[in-house]
Amino acid sequence: MAIDISVDKTEINVGDEVTYTITVSNNGPNDSSGVKVTDSQLADFTFVSASSDDYDSSSGVWSVGELSNGSSVKLTVTVKIDNAGN
Repeated sequence: MAIDISVDKTEINVGDEVTYTITVSNNGPNDSSGVKVTDSQLADFTFVSASSDDYDSSSGVWSVGELSNGSSVKLTVTVKIDNAGN
């Protein structure tokens, strides 16, 4: 398994909405089941939306489920920046 995270902006200010994409890839050699990804959001964000109903914004857990060998899935999450920080 491999996880990649990308963000749609390079400069972010308080009040901005930022969308980031989490890509999970199964590099094999076997199919996987029960796949879950935990997204540890910082306290300086407010959740806005996610591209999957399988993402629980209160716990930060994305229940991917089954992922066959060689396949990948993407989740986009949009958050609002509430406070300045890194």
